Amino acid sequence: MKLEISVRKNKEFLFSINMEVFALLFDNTIVRRRKKFLDSLCSGFIQYDDFIHLTRIGEVPYPLFFLAEDFVKKIIQDYQKAVFFGVSKDQLSISSRGDIVLADISLILKDITRKQNFLKKYICDINDIPGRYKRTKLDLYKRAKEMRDIIGYDLETIFELNKEKTFGVLDKGLADRNVYVSLYAHHFTPQEIDKSLQFSGIAINDKKCPFLFIKAGDNDSRIELWGRRLFTAALSLSCLCHGDCRPVTMDGGCRELVEDQHYLFAEELLMPEDIFSKESCSSLTEAKLLADKYSVSPTAVVMRLFRLKIIGDIAKNEYLDALSSEWLRLTRKKGGGTPLGLEKGINRYNNQAVVGTIVSKYNSKDISLREARNLLCYKKGDKFNMKVLQNV
Repeated sequence: MKLEISVRKNKEFLFSINMEVFALLFDNTIVRRRKKFLDSLCSGFIQYDDFIHLTRIGEVPYPLFFLAEDFVKKIIQDYQKAVFFGVSKDQLSISSRGDIVLADISLILKDITRKQNFLKKYICDINDIPGRYKRTKLDLYKRAKEMRDIIGYDLETIFELNKEKTFGVLDKGLADRNVYVSLYAHHFTPQEIDKSLQFSGIAINDKKCPFLFIKAGDNDSRIELWGRRLFTAALSLSCLCHGDCRPVTMDGGCRELVEDQHYLFAEELLMPEDIFSKESCSSLTEAKLLADKYSVSPTAVVMRLFRLKIIGDIAKNEYLDALSSEWLRLTRKKGGGTPLGLEKGINRYNNQAVVGTIVSKYNSKDISLREARNLLCYKKGDKFNMKVLQNV
């Protein structure tokens, strides 16, 4: 006898679904951790309205639940090949116990893959950044320096900019090489990502237009996040360069030195040893000034100072204690950051260079207004101004 899930309307039985098919279809979507789904696997039944709600948010076509198990497995295989093509299944955990699988970010990966398929029509050359250092003989310092040169990340320029503008330099430098940074923008991405997953970002490979999707902050924090975003982008760039495209979870509160190659690359890219080792620091205030200078978070600076033996263990822990207290104090306050406007949110998630390409192709009538909107704005009902998008 096959195990089945009974679908009910209140107490009335409506129909049943093969439990294996039910589990297979939902376990490959963002609803895999939802209580209604997990409870139904234990109880053997689900309310009809809950079932329909799960199919909608998981984007699972309703008729698939009534197909044979073998056929469903084939459909899932094809889906995974298409959506997860540029990423690896296992995760990269940096001082973290985060637990994330590709299904947890499946709607984002699906949406970015759609954008990549569009952009590739207009890009002729193969991208030379993905996997560039997969089999390299260059040491860490030369790799980081070469990448700064490739993307035009000039430290003398960076020292004169604030953190948000520095992120813009990295973003533009990568976009000029057809590598696009997509930022998590609350309410503007295809899905919300549970904070408990400690998900930081992922590099999504492609021969012509790879993406770096960065998750740092939920738009509800009073703390400036551009330093964290910059470091996460550098970390994801390292994953792309070394051919290691998988979800990254990172605990920003770690007090031990991280020896992961991607973390070390990100540190060296943003705070090169030959320059940073000449800095001095005798107080948390000076550490914060260095964080402003290099456009990273104060915590990243403290750990870099400790790695290069500019400060000792006692000073490191004293600074980190103070930063941790400050973080807790600010995040516990009611309220949050300023909500993003519609056009700004679309630009942040899609990447301004990508938005420019889509708007340009719409203006030249290569694509319709409907196609442009579908590419730019996941919430199909949202109405935005194309002209405003170009000037955000």
